[in-house]
Amino acid sequence: MCTNNAADPQKTISEHQAGNRAEMSEEEVLGKLVAEILSAGKTLSRKTLCFELLKQLDVCEDASAKQHYANIFRKLLAC
Repeated sequence: MCTNNAADPQKTISEHQAGNRAEMSEEEVLGKLVAEILSAGKTLSRKTLCFELLKQLDVCEDASAKQHYANIFRKLLAC
């Protein structure tokens, strides 16, 4: 019997990368969020991206990372 454990490694990768996101460009962070949304089987939309960014803003404690997410959020809403 084959089981799909793809979600578990993805969670550990995304948790590990969360600390490095402040050092990444806004495009790279947005790409990582899109990849996480798609790998979770969710539909990719502006609404989904906004929810993911808000979730990241809520759990993030680093001020520079929060500013990074806020900038991406503003750009996403400006489209």
